[in-house]
Amino acid sequence: LLLEAGRGQAGNVLLRLPTVAGKQYVLEASGSLNSNDWAVINANVVGTGETIDIVPPTGNADYEFFRVRIAE
Repeated sequence: LLLEAGRGQAGNVLLRLPTVAGKQYVLEASGSLNSNDWAVINANVVGTGETIDIVPPTGNADYEFFRVRIAE
């Protein structure tokens, strides 16, 4: 999986995720790459077969890193 990051129109973080139709993805965030404490930001990202845009919530400034995993 390759998660691309950029800025949306309002200047907020925009994450782009290529998906497989029907697969479910989990977006997680952390303040450190070395952390074992990743918070689930969105557990219900459903693949469409296209690249989808995700705008993570902006309420927690401690989240500097994002990752995505395929839900089991």
